[in-house]
Amino acid sequence: MITGTNHLSDISLILVNGFVNGTNFTVLRDTGSFCVGIRSPLLTPPDYLNQQATCVLFDGSEHTFLMTRVFINTPYFTGNVNALEVSLPIADSIIGNIPGASDLTYAPSFTP
Repeated sequence: MITGTNHLSDISLILVNGFVNGTNFTVLRDTGSFCVGIRSPLLTPPDYLNQQATCVLFDGSEHTFLMTRVFINTPYFTGNVNALEVSLPIADSIIGNIPGASDLTYAPSFTP
């Protein structure tokens, strides 16, 4: 487990490690979300689907994101998933309430 502090406040977040495209990255499980978001630099050109999705954020604002399809390996979800490309997320990846996502809020150990 990595305990991180996001750049927006002093709230402590529980971050764990995962892999996307063979790269180690930090993962946050967000049970208030219904999608997956991945930081832009972790994505490669073949990942993009030439589609967009509009999401309503917790403040009510709407944002449009590029859609991708990637294989991720994390304590919360492993497999192919449609994910939003996010420029500045608070973790490298955010996994929401998608089909097959684990309800774990803390994964003490994980070996990919």
